[in-house]
Amino acid sequence: MILELLNETCVMWEATGHDKFGTPTYAAAVELPCHWEDKAELFRTLKGEELVSAAVVYLAQQVKRGSMMWYGDLADVPDSADPKSESNSNVYEVSQQGRVKDVEATEALYTAWLL
Repeated sequence: MILELLNETCVMWEATGHDKFGTPTYAAAVELPCHWEDKAELFRTLKGEELVSAAVVYLAQQVKRGSMMWYGDLADVPDSADPKSESNSNVYEVSQQGRVKDVEATEALYTAWLL
């Protein structure tokens, strides 16, 4: 029932680590069902810092902190190979994530706070 609310799509480049120069690396872009809200919401990082999100995304799966997300369909991303390409505007980084289960614990809704 919760997952029926995920009637939009977003693109995610999952964080995979860093190269030998310390630059973040990402997996290939994938399209995910979601509910995306462009809103400023106060949240805390794992270090206890208070930050304000640029967007909050609700998903059916957990996403890694450091991953990059874009609102829309994969086919519409200007440069799907590189999330930090100058041709990609409005690509955000996952700064924090959380999970809520339904009452029967049969479904989980994951939240990603983006900066």
